[in-house]
Amino acid sequence: MDGVSHVSDPNNPQIRIRGLTKTNVDFVLTNTHLSVANSLRRVMIAEVPTMAIDLVEFFDNTTVLADEYLAHRLGMIPLLSHSVDQFKYSRDCTCSNYCKECSVEFNLHVKCTEDGTRTVYSTELISSNKDVVPVTEGPEDRGIILVKMRKGQELHIHCVAKKGVAKEHAKWSPCAAVGFEYDPHNNLRHLNYWFEKNIKDEWPLSKNAEEEVENDPDAPFDFKAEPSVFYFNVETVGSMNPQEVVMMGTRVLQESLSGLQLALDNDQNAEPNAQMDEADPWIREIENSRQRTVTFARRRAGLIKKAHELSVLCGVKVGLIIFDTKNASHVYASSGEPDDLFARYLNKQFFTNESR
Repeated sequence: MDGVSHVSDPNNPQIRIRGLTKTNVDFVLTNTHLSVANSLRRVMIAEVPTMAIDLVEFFDNTTVLADEYLAHRLGMIPLLSHSVDQFKYSRDCTCSNYCKECSVEFNLHVKCTEDGTRTVYSTELISSNKDVVPVTEGPEDRGIILVKMRKGQELHIHCVAKKGVAKEHAKWSPCAAVGFEYDPHNNLRHLNYWFEKNIKDEWPLSKNAEEEVENDPDAPFDFKAEPSVFYFNVETVGSMNPQEVVMMGTRVLQESLSGLQLALDNDQNAEPNAQMDEADPWIREIENSRQRTVTFARRRAGLIKKAHELSVLCGVKVGLIIFDTKNASHVYASSGEPDDLFARYLNKQFFTNESR
């Protein structure tokens, strides 16, 4: 196979899986551009959401480790995140601090009462959600060591895990490492300026070189050639299956590109001096169904967040009802039950601007 060529159909990339285990997937991506392959690599590392401990409250800590040290260790514990899509980001949630829709609570209260050393493991954290628990390698595995205690020492903490991505903090990364290689024979001569004495000794061939043919060094160099075969090796920390990471990374990349395309389309369709009137509105319904879904999800979350901010900052009561295209309702009420707030409006138990 020749890994250096001209991409024939970049809209039809192909994936061939060479190996799959519980925490590792080895695959080959072909028939696409280098920019797309590298974007997928970066998204898998930094933009696939997972759950991680983000808030730690200490009630008692007489161990040898300081609060800050323990909080950092707790934050780096990988948590099972197969159900991460069920949670909201904190910035999109209407709660004031944390709730079951955007977070998972953990509790730990341990006291060493016997002689000798008492080892505290991550599996001793008691979760409020059975689907979000510390990662283990099996039923006999006790997890990661948090701290070791001696007689009389005590640790009592309360933790809150939230949804996030690794571009905010590395603790949210689902990947331990992502191997990425193309052109293993250096047919594109990318390594010609990155060696001291002998390029073949300093850049030994990887196993990926077995899948490609080395070009004749005396043949004319094709300056228009591009890499078309990319080798990935994704190793996870256990919070997600490797195939989940790849699929979710692809989905996140698609959503980002859809949002960019939508913004470009709106910018092209908008006239510089357009007026927002009923006769000729510059805002029109989105024709593409996928773009419409992405836009609805983002604008709905932003609208609810603004309604919550208005309620908190100004001390007013806000009620909001949205019916989507499938006739599903999305309701927000700043205080009490939504029915009470909407009944107040229907019964006209309020003052109008004219009456005031």
